[in-house]
Amino acid sequence: PNLESMPPPPPPPSAKPNEKEGAESDKTSAVDDAKKKYAEEQVRLREEEAKAKNSESDKKLRYKMRKQKEFFEPPKWAGVRTDKRLYISIQKDGSQVETWDVSDHPYYLIGKNGEIVDFPMDHRSVSRVHLAIIHDPEKRTTYVQDLKSQWGTKIGSKKLAANEPTRVDLGEV
Repeated sequence: PNLESMPPPPPPPSAKPNEKEGAESDKTSAVDDAKKKYAEEQVRLREEEAKAKNSESDKKLRYKMRKQKEFFEPPKWAGVRTDKRLYISIQKDGSQVETWDVSDHPYYLIGKNGEIVDFPMDHRSVSRVHLAIIHDPEKRTTYVQDLKSQWGTKIGSKKLAANEPTRVDLGEV
């Protein structure tokens, strides 16, 4: 409800309906007080809601990171690349179907399990936690690491060794 739709608060106990002197100013003051309290309460409720939402989001993120560590421990050199924005283009039958921004974190996991990975892919050749994309900001380089996936990972025609970061150049598929 907005402030204008609120009914006025009841008159204070000392005010009598037949008293004209000061009654109007008391009524206006009471309405102003009620509006102010209502606005303050709305702000407090929004802040609590935001805090709860952030707390829930933080819980989910902590859970995801804990689960990710079961499959992948990022190398110490992993960090956020600030030299350029990086994207992965997902293609199906030669047509681009999706683009993922992989610029804001030191690493990203790709696989089927949406509770664990950053980018879920539902395809029979993709494992639950299939591969990691890892950034090395010092060398301004990005690596792909197969995470012991069932079908393996290829860059172009080269099959990657499991659990070994392999450098990828921009434009490689």
